[in-house]
Amino acid sequence: MQSDTDPDVTPQEYFDAQMRFSAILPDFEECLTAMARRSSGVAPVLGLTRLSSGTDPRQWVEIAKGTGAGRLLPVMIHGGYWRALRAEDHRFVLPGLAHLGRTIANLEYRLMPGTRMAGLVDDVRAGLAALASHRPDARILLVGHSAGAHLALAAARAAEHLPLAGVVAVSGVYDLAPVTHSFVQDAIALSADEVAEFTLPPQRDAVPVLYVTGTDETAEFQRQSAMMAAGGKAPWHRVPGAHHMNVLDSLADPTRDGQLANRIAAFCG
Repeated sequence: MQSDTDPDVTPQEYFDAQMRFSAILPDFEECLTAMARRSSGVAPVLGLTRLSSGTDPRQWVEIAKGTGAGRLLPVMIHGGYWRALRAEDHRFVLPGLAHLGRTIANLEYRLMPGTRMAGLVDDVRAGLAALASHRPDARILLVGHSAGAHLALAAARAAEHLPLAGVVAVSGVYDLAPVTHSFVQDAIALSADEVAEFTLPPQRDAVPVLYVTGTDETAEFQRQSAMMAAGGKAPWHRVPGAHHMNVLDSLADPTRDGQLANRIAAFCG
């Protein structure tokens, strides 16, 4: 696999240039710092309560009261290329989802390479099962970012008995083959079997899916969401002026992109 524009570029060089955001985005570290800072004050304000979904310290979901009146229960699932970041540092998104229902949630999972991909998907499913037990009347809306979008969709496709309202898949990686040609492979060592099992083919899903990217995403991330939306006959929304990290601001503050907010609110219907 080579770049379409430069045959001398190796697959690793090409996909690193598409996926290594610490090098692509000048404000990458600032974004991470700001996410943690903005999240630090959310727990006491919302009154988050933690539910265990396993024996590992990273197997949990945390819930809080929303401001909405419906049965929808939005659940944030963070990214980090399956091997980094914390749910605690993504709490800043929760207030922007609070109007969607009476309860909001934030889900944590174990990381690769200590846990394999199947374990991460199982962690998401276990967290959702814990939420369903806690709120048996709820309709769960998965809101995943980056690797979290992949895990959300993978769990949704394997969660036929859970009461899912849909998936908001933000800047996700669904075709895992490019990952094996990138710097991420050095950290998570995807096997050929994992690539085959957990690459998500474009298809019409049993629950509604909304694909979201920023207009300033790299070509590879645009390709992946466009491919999934087209193959699944699903909507694809592009947030103006947003890149891979600050696209989350459009979830944290629904007034930033009214069209996206309306599309997400449609899951309440």
